[in-house]
Amino acid sequence: MVGRQAGAGQADLAVIDQGQQAQSFANGEINAVETQDVDTYTAALKKSGAKAENSGGLTFSHVMFNGTADPVSDVGVRKAVAQAINRDLIAKSANEPLGVKATTDGNWIYMPGQKGYTDTVGEKLPYDQAAAKKDLEAAGWTNADGAWTKDGKQLKLSIIVPQGTKSNELRAQQIQASLKQIDVPVTLDEVPTGEYFTDIMNGKYEMATFGYQGTLFPVSSAESLFYPQQKPGSDGQNYSFISDDRLGDLWKQANTELDPEKRIKIVDQINNVLAEILPLVPIYPYPNVYVVDKNLANFGASTFMGITGDWTKVGFTK
Repeated sequence: MVGRQAGAGQADLAVIDQGQQAQSFANGEINAVETQDVDTYTAALKKSGAKAENSGGLTFSHVMFNGTADPVSDVGVRKAVAQAINRDLIAKSANEPLGVKATTDGNWIYMPGQKGYTDTVGEKLPYDQAAAKKDLEAAGWTNADGAWTKDGKQLKLSIIVPQGTKSNELRAQQIQASLKQIDVPVTLDEVPTGEYFTDIMNGKYEMATFGYQGTLFPVSSAESLFYPQQKPGSDGQNYSFISDDRLGDLWKQANTELDPEKRIKIVDQINNVLAEILPLVPIYPYPNVYVVDKNLANFGASTFMGITGDWTKVGFTK
């Protein structure tokens, strides 16, 4: 956060807890606040002299599955979840209240707007409640009296949620509501923020929903999220613990291919494999939304350059 102007050419810098940032902005303690939920956005805009800025974002939200945890260790269950989630509705409810047009994300590598992007999720795993139920039936589950059972066990799922993070909680609640429509109950497992990613890395979850950051080099940067396969608690970034041997060779080809069009075709193959094994389901890209003081210059929403391109040019206008 950028602090209040302290003097000519100077500014205080402050670190403010996420839950207190809107109030700190309203109090004039900071000059800008990033907003990912409507409460923060609305509260920040009430400040006199505040303005909203937004741009396309590189972070994409998703729901991730723990491949070592039953029942989501079954790809049939994962596909049912993917087809039961109303991604369009979740994107609209998350983005439109922030003054941003909603966009879903249906690609595991490229972000919407990047060359090569295709909506693979929409093509192969579209929102379809009837299809989701068929996925469960194909996986051996039976629905009777509004409950899915298999081998005497009822199908119940959970989503791990960090306490006090409204955007994660809201998205988890919307996933919960979507799955309720196909008779799959979902509980929200709230954990302290400091333990959230530790639990995910150690495989202490069934489903999780957070954001992954896209980059200017999407092919190479995405590889470690999906390949190689790893065990809970081990080094790496594949926190779904799901992978496929085909991905190793495909990523090697994609990372060494210099022809952009040929590389896109290889990435299409990668996406097709990921649609089959389904380690996670992309939902929507986060927009970059900031509410800033009108006299704050060269700081705010941008896509590839971060919140500012050149800190030496950040300052205040008269």
